[in-house]
Amino acid sequence: MVYVSILIALLFGTAVVVLLTGFVPRKPSELIYTASIGYGIGIGATSCLLFIWMVFAGGITATYFIFEFTIFILVVAIAVSVHRQDPDYKKKSVKKDNGGKPVLLVFLFYVLLVLAIVGVVLYAKHRPHGSWDAWAIWNVRARYIYRLGGLWEETFLNDAGMQHIDYPLMLPLAAVRSWSLSGEETVGAPMLIGGMFALSTLGLLSSSVSMARGINQGYIAGLTLLGTYIFLKYSAKQVADIPLGLYFLSGVSIIYLVWQGVFTTKRFYRLCGLCLGLAIWTKNEGILLAACVIASSFAMSIYRGSIKAACAVVINIMFGLAPIVVVVVYFKLHYAPENDVINYDSLTSSVIKLVDFGRYIQIAAHFLKTTVTFGPGISVFLLIYYLGVGRDRKLIAEKNVYFITLSVLLALIGYFYVYIITPQELSWHLETSFSRLLLQLWPTILLAFFAYAATPYKWDNTN
Repeated sequence: MVYVSILIALLFGTAVVVLLTGFVPRKPSELIYTASIGYGIGIGATSCLLFIWMVFAGGITATYFIFEFTIFILVVAIAVSVHRQDPDYKKKSVKKDNGGKPVLLVFLFYVLLVLAIVGVVLYAKHRPHGSWDAWAIWNVRARYIYRLGGLWEETFLNDAGMQHIDYPLMLPLAAVRSWSLSGEETVGAPMLIGGMFALSTLGLLSSSVSMARGINQGYIAGLTLLGTYIFLKYSAKQVADIPLGLYFLSGVSIIYLVWQGVFTTKRFYRLCGLCLGLAIWTKNEGILLAACVIASSFAMSIYRGSIKAACAVVINIMFGLAPIVVVVVYFKLHYAPENDVINYDSLTSSVIKLVDFGRYIQIAAHFLKTTVTFGPGISVFLLIYYLGVGRDRKLIAEKNVYFITLSVLLALIGYFYVYIITPQELSWHLETSFSRLLLQLWPTILLAFFAYAATPYKWDNTN
């Protein structure tokens, strides 16, 4: 039943993508892109529905799944009835690669994919409860909610013994939903949910680059992500950083592909807003990431056109963002205690730390060291790759890649100042968390890199 719950979420999310955008995927890369975003939306949206049901029904009941299935059927029915390829939709014109897809490149991708899946599965079996954050934050909260039943609200008592009770509930409720459907509490549900988020991230990155830059570049981007050891390791740790990275990549890639001309309907901005909303529903950092995407899209829309066009982009994003924000705000006001990093009690000390320039030097040094050593060998590979192929001057002229870069830079600046004001011991906080924060941004950083770099192969339209 765990597989059934994930399949329903995948179909539900994919139907939402079609419903919001009117886009019907036809080519393989389009199908992978839609399904990858659809999985994230499906898991996130069904956890929101479950939370709403628990608030009004007083707990999890079997009737919930009738409620969810009814909404699922309605969404699918509406999507089927109105879906059509948008009249404004067009594919970016690319030149044909007369040589086709390099056999060695495709072979390497699928061999590495199989090896990665085997490695993640073996790691997950060795540590079935995930890492510290998984069993101390996400999974333990899921177990509290599931076992308490109608008394689930007691999970948020300050003496419940859990850490970061203020964190949103996307990941815990995804596990609770799966357990409730199967009727038993298994370690397999969080494992599979987390693994599918990693696989969706891979699919989303590869397909995004394929549609914008050609299939060969898409394979290389996918290979790079598969070669990032820390990404694979955290794929099995059942933490929220991989899902958050998927939602951030989703929001950024949607706007990038619209501006590249792959998608041209403004309805995709609403889909972007929904993905950003689910980032907020996943982890507190999602608030920062959503703000960064909105700010950079507004700034770059002005740069590309006018203030009027920028306002239209933001309004459409907010249309998709608003429903999830309402859920998150309700959760924060009624259940979540104060955040341990940003709160009223630490305000005075935070202001003092803003003028402690020693902290700036320490944080900057750690950022630089972690970025250079992130994913052993990957930084060297990217440097060699760029020196070998250079940049694509034609695409840079379109300035669309600047939007991706600005979104990432704003996020890094935001994280930098969180460390400046943190009440935690600074060295410990940096050592235990920054690599995970960088992991949240890593797929999007790779999107920016492969959007910027030229491809070693000719353009193709076989994607």
